[in-house]
Amino acid sequence: MEYRDHIASLVGRGILDRRIFYKDQKICQAHTPADNIWVITIDTQDEQPFEDIVDLVKMTLDVPFCAVSLIDEDRQWLKAFRGELEREIPRKTSFCHHAIKQYTPFIVEDATKDDIFHDNPLVTDEPFIRSYIGIPLTSYDSYNLGSLCAIDTKPRYFTDREIATLMAFARLVLNELELRHVADTDGLTGALSRSAWLKAAETEFSRDKRYQHGVA
Repeated sequence: MEYRDHIASLVGRGILDRRIFYKDQKICQAHTPADNIWVITIDTQDEQPFEDIVDLVKMTLDVPFCAVSLIDEDRQWLKAFRGELEREIPRKTSFCHHAIKQYTPFIVEDATKDDIFHDNPLVTDEPFIRSYIGIPLTSYDSYNLGSLCAIDTKPRYFTDREIATLMAFARLVLNELELRHVADTDGLTGALSRSAWLKAAETEFSRDKRYQHGVA
């Protein structure tokens, strides 16, 4: 079954919302580091709620790898993950870079036969990705921040139930991200609190040092 036909069948069964299905015609971009919800999430310490979610994804979908993946301007960074994955890789080589371009589940059943990924270093070398499913993490204002993904080392067809399950877990991830956003911003103005501003500034200084950018 072709991917779009598969998604259409999920819409017909009520597993996916029809409005979300048709929104995938619009290319979605990730937040930049200047946005509040983004700055206070990337480059942060491990947090138990996210660790619990990836544990559940790994056990439920029976995959060797899974991750809460966040996308920056030029890198993918994993908030939580299971399996031998790199915490940070260039955005251009990541599967998540493609997952955030739509609002529906992004599925690759056999990466070796995929026009985009067949020569990707994550496919031709370790971790030897063969199949991938990523659920975009769409913020309340319709930006895709990253994805909750499950990855296998063998070709795989993901069932309707598995897709729906991963979507439910992705909603839990978004709830956790938005709880942190609410806690770190003023409800009236949307401005960062003092502690959140300091965390954001520290993140930006670290980023500039890593990439040897000047801080204006």
